[in-house]
Amino acid sequence: DNYLELDIALRDQSSKNPVELTGIYPLNNSYPIELKIESHRDGLVLLTGLTKGNVSWSSGSADLSLLIRGTPTKPVANGFFVLKNSQLLFQNRKINNLNTTIVFDFNRLEVRKLRANIGPNGLIISKGGISLFDSQKSESEPLALSIENTRIKTAFSDIRASSKIIVRGSIIKPRLAGEVFISEGSVFAKKSNNPDKKISSKYDRPKGFKV
Repeated sequence: DNYLELDIALRDQSSKNPVELTGIYPLNNSYPIELKIESHRDGLVLLTGLTKGNVSWSSGSADLSLLIRGTPTKPVANGFFVLKNSQLLFQNRKINNLNTTIVFDFNRLEVRKLRANIGPNGLIISKGGISLFDSQKSESEPLALSIENTRIKTAFSDIRASSKIIVRGSIIKPRLAGEVFISEGSVFAKKSNNPDKKISSKYDRPKGFKV
């Protein structure tokens, strides 16, 4: 009576493999968790429906094996997440050749490698570790994220940018530090006293700012 017993398999109608969730989850926060999440090959096509189209899985191979223990207030995770030659759309941005190995090591996450192409010319590379929940925990090699020559188009901007960011803290409360470089493009801003009039700033050479 103190636990929810779970044995769930979810599969998108276009995929062959499910995402499986099995184990027990306590109704009391001081009782232990024992959950296992498994997904292989094309199982993550399910993300397309769960994210309302913000993430749309196209092709590639994904392997997720995650064991969650501890308690609801202090969970720990062990397992891995591997993507091979994957292609997806993230908020209408095409990401190709996505390859990564991510390891869950109790209360931390380690990106062993991550590399992908964004659009026709962009590149993203990441490596390093970060705590899952403890923002005070430090890493000998903190999570680093590098984005090169990537077009960023919004309602207020259309720029090509590169960045080198270090992420400390935790997944749930990250602290960012680094630099962002704008090589070309335009940024639009509306005047407060005339919302219909826009101010445009154009960039035709690299400009950088720190975060």
